[in-house]
Amino acid sequence: MKNIKVNIKLFNYDELKGIGKEKACDEHFDFLCSVGDLTEEDKEFIEDSLRINEYLFFENGEIANITHYTDGHKKAGITEFKFQGEVYIIDKGVKK
Repeated sequence: MKNIKVNIKLFNYDELKGIGKEKACDEHFDFLCSVGDLTEEDKEFIEDSLRINEYLFFENGEIANITHYTDGHKKAGITEFKFQGEVYIIDKGVKK
């Protein structure tokens, strides 16, 4: 077995560029349409939704598997990133 350190870059929606930003927006739109919360006429609200929910993405626009703990949860204020079977704490902010 070889152990290596890896630097994984995660971006909020406004930090994404070009194709990555388009992919994030398109996939979120498709998801919201599939659960019945959105129609083609509502597409303008997608970017606001991505910002408000504080999603994080890989540079190519693929959404990262994160959990923001809030309110009365015992982990409130912590954001976890799950990747390849491991859990990384990426934010220990103020309890929300």
